[in-house]
Amino acid sequence: MSRRVNDNEGIVLSLINTGNIYIAIDEFEQAEVSLREAQRLSSSISSGYTKSRIQIGLGKLKLATNHYDESINYYRNALPFALKVKANTQLLEIYKGLSEAWKGKGDYRRAYEHLELFTSITDSIYNEENNNRLNMLRVSFESENTERDNQLLKQQNIFSQLALKRQQTIRNLFIGFSVIVIVFLVVLYSFYQSKNRKSKLLAERNEQIIRQKDELNKLYKEQFKLNETKNKFFSIVAHDLKSPFQTILGFSELLSSEYEYLSEEQRIESAANILKVSNEAFRLIENLLEWGRTQTGATHATFKLFNVREMVLTTTPVFDPQLERKKLKIVYDLPPLLQGWADPDMIMAVVRNVVSNAIKFSPVESQIEISARMSNNMIYLSISDHGEGIPEDILNRLFTLDPRVQRSGTMGEKGTGLGLTLCKEFMELNQGDIKAISETGKGSLFTIIFQSVNSRNKMKS
Repeated sequence: MSRRVNDNEGIVLSLINTGNIYIAIDEFEQAEVSLREAQRLSSSISSGYTKSRIQIGLGKLKLATNHYDESINYYRNALPFALKVKANTQLLEIYKGLSEAWKGKGDYRRAYEHLELFTSITDSIYNEENNNRLNMLRVSFESENTERDNQLLKQQNIFSQLALKRQQTIRNLFIGFSVIVIVFLVVLYSFYQSKNRKSKLLAERNEQIIRQKDELNKLYKEQFKLNETKNKFFSIVAHDLKSPFQTILGFSELLSSEYEYLSEEQRIESAANILKVSNEAFRLIENLLEWGRTQTGATHATFKLFNVREMVLTTTPVFDPQLERKKLKIVYDLPPLLQGWADPDMIMAVVRNVVSNAIKFSPVESQIEISARMSNNMIYLSISDHGEGIPEDILNRLFTLDPRVQRSGTMGEKGTGLGLTLCKEFMELNQGDIKAISETGKGSLFTIIFQSVNSRNKMKS
């Protein structure tokens, strides 16, 4: 249609949309053909919005094909256009893409800087929406007050009319006692009905005002909770992200300045410490990025059918080195035909986190049990250990960002402080839950709850 009416900008937008669709289905060559054609035709278009969309599309394409440098260049080219037209949605795509591209290059500092820009714009949009909602409630409240004032004026007018009728009744008293009585009764009845109607109306208005007040209080509480969560988040970032880098810098400086004076064993130990702390920092950054995506709504659950036993057996081999180092054994009790209905990648991430914690807090030469069962169309996947257990005060805050939840393992292993919080949010996205039972000195039992194939079939029927 755009070609028939010679709508050049419409053609370019259609090509951009086509390219984005091809990227989504991994048809990268077709995507590049569409986007390059859009770029060629855009030379005659002055719209900064359209030019920015072309550069963003090319940035997505290069990011999807792991050409990170080219992806960064395209996103940077798009940035001036998006800033000029104040397109917040495009700025979100640009900063998110730059964060992922820098992360792909291994430059986590820049990845984090662009993630902060992405979060900042998301917060401004969220705050603007909240302000709009508050303004709408304020306008509604003022409108209700005006309506109530109008009703009161009407009531005063009715009272004035009643007084006038009474005066007319007195003047016409000599016409006949019977007529006076009838008029008097009619007036009284009318007054009674009017009073009842106004009382009901005032009661309804008061109920509406109370409901609006409750909604405002709820909004204030949500905002307070959001600020509290954000403060805890920045506290973790300030402490846990700074600490490993200080360790890395310390060992790196030691190797750099004292290398020739160190024995081979000391050099190997320093390098191993750098690797260990770097892995901990990398896991923390990964958890921070994933938590950020869940908070902005960028993470969604893709429900699929999967075999629970196969999913668990595919997940646990990654822990073989830790199991061997602590001489641990995993005992499985998983029905071979048990089918789950959830996002398998998210469930695997939760299983990895819980198994990692079980290894972390298990004593040497003990065992970890993983079992699964189905009840009421829900799957209960349980992971238990025989470690030191969790104190009750920590158990109550286990799935929060409270820094007091973090503890060292039986061999001094460190955690990120975000893992179980992510697990809780992942399970909520999958319409499930995660629960923990523990007793000090006797170990812990974590249960991951999600839908079975029967739940899916029941929804279809």
